[in-house]
Amino acid sequence: MGEKGGFDERHAYDPKASPNSGEALHPLTAGLYIDDKEAREPNGDVFYGYLRFTASDRVTSVTSSGTVEQVARWFGPENKQCSQGVYELEGNAISFAVTSSSGTVLYNGTVGPGALTLRLDSRSLINGHRAHRTYHFAQADFPD
Repeated sequence: MGEKGGFDERHAYDPKASPNSGEALHPLTAGLYIDDKEAREPNGDVFYGYLRFTASDRVTSVTSSGTVEQVARWFGPENKQCSQGVYELEGNAISFAVTSSSGTVLYNGTVGPGALTLRLDSRSLINGHRAHRTYHFAQADFPD
């Protein structure tokens, strides 16, 4: 994925930079997870799915055409325009539902080695859409 949006190697996770690199399979909280597949609109706009996890078991979801830096400026549990939920872990299995004013999307899957990837199946209760996606972690700076 290129620099216009989505995963960019410049933001790839560096396990040496994290004190959590050898710990359990909790999703990482110092950045965003980015869907590996872009969605392209008929007008040419490209969108990516983003997930953000917090240490308090909260998850936030949004689809945006922004880059990691752009999305990190406003994306988080305090933004009520984003889909919100709580995640649960059992071993390397993760599940959560995120809800927005449009409805709810269910996710379940696995946390990959080092928590650098998430492999998730989703099912929208809004329109019935199902998908299987891989999300890659990218470090990001969030505003205070």
